[in-house]
Amino acid sequence: MDKNAIHTVAFSPDDRLVRSASSANVKVWDTTDSSVRYRLLMEQSCPVVSISPDGKLLAVQYWKHVEIYDSITGNLLKTIYQHSPWVSPYVKSTRFLPDCSSIAIALDASLDLWDLSPEFEQVTGSELDRVSGVTISRDGTFGASSSLDFNTTVKIWDTAKEVVIHDLIVEPGRVQGLRLSPDERLLLSLAGDGSLMLWDTGTGRKACTLRPQCQSGSLLAFMEAIIFSPDSQILSSSWVDLEPERPKELPIYLWNTNTGELIHVLQYPLELECRPVVFSPDGKIVATAARSHNGGDSRVLLWCTESGSLIYDVENKGSFPWLEFSADGKILAYAVEHGVELCHLG
Repeated sequence: MDKNAIHTVAFSPDDRLVRSASSANVKVWDTTDSSVRYRLLMEQSCPVVSISPDGKLLAVQYWKHVEIYDSITGNLLKTIYQHSPWVSPYVKSTRFLPDCSSIAIALDASLDLWDLSPEFEQVTGSELDRVSGVTISRDGTFGASSSLDFNTTVKIWDTAKEVVIHDLIVEPGRVQGLRLSPDERLLLSLAGDGSLMLWDTGTGRKACTLRPQCQSGSLLAFMEAIIFSPDSQILSSSWVDLEPERPKELPIYLWNTNTGELIHVLQYPLELECRPVVFSPDGKIVATAARSHNGGDSRVLLWCTESGSLIYDVENKGSFPWLEFSADGKILAYAVEHGVELCHLG
């Protein structure tokens, strides 16, 4: 059990380990007997933790630096960057490359590639404007960034040549977030008015704009609910209709990314707010965590993506749990009040 609320969970590639991160520590659990392999004490609250594709390395992302651990022993191997707490740059995101040879790290002013050999040397570094959002391709060959300076431009970068491939104009308002589809064919940008735009990463052309009808005309979207299915064919999204008197939570929408057409509207009690959202590996199930606007306990909900019907609804102690499917889709892990629950889907 963890005395601190757990905010993220994730499986290792072979599903034998699951890691949980709270505001105070990261724990790595054995899924066969639910034992704790080891625990890492965190020096800052709410770090972002990721596991390399081969399951051998663990990256812990803080505001100012990244720590690389041996995921089997828990030994610290390398600390990348060691900036003053009061000086930029900030670490925006990290991603292991598929062959596990390098890790791409996006800062607020550069996109760097670090070799994961024992020397841990920096391979490349692309200078960026002050960024509000950044995303990196799986192999680290290209990335996309948006600016903090109320700029409506998104830049797609060739990280090897350190040049801009495409400038994308996103209007209206400053870009609020970016996300690449799993096949990296599409780049999603969240505009200031809540509109979602899909861009072709090869040509730089806008494929479509996604936006539900709302009474107020003003929407607030949440990046943790804007998720591509594993095959990149479906996009989930969630908004709040910012009505002047009382903002209203809208249902979860599933969109066809090829046509921009609405596939399903996943209804749930409107007194609940649903975030985050995650797809099963085969894309047949979409899961989300929901809680009352008044706080208190939450619920875990699962829908069938083909029919849009609710197939699973269970109460959960604590606030929003983070959800994660195992690689074979047979287990759903989610954070409970002071631990991790494993739900076997059969």
